Amino acid sequence: MSGRDSTTEHDGTPKYPEDHRGSHLLGVDESGAPLYFDAESNTVLTGKVDSGQLLDEWTDRTALGDREVGSYVEEESSTWQSVTEFAKSHLPGMRSEGDDH
Repeated sequence: MSGRDSTTEHDGTPKYPEDHRGSHLLGVDESGAPLYFDAESNTVLTGKVDSGQLLDEWTDRTALGDREVGSYVEEESSTWQSVTEFAKSHLPGMRSEGDDH
């Protein structure tokens, strides 16, 4: 994941907020759209961006069902532009005992 782990602009400001509408940022996909995880519904949400601004609606929802978010990140993130530390912390083998996310 080298070279794909920054979710910030060149000046150090966040490109997308870590939390958006109750969901946590996982990373930015290959098209530049932010991906968020809603732990309550176990769903990955694709943020809608217009003119560089994150809007209050989602363009896509991926229900993970019985899958854990770490498995989703492991399988899907190879083409993403960036992966957050939050997402990396949920990769298989990285979760600590008692972690409820």
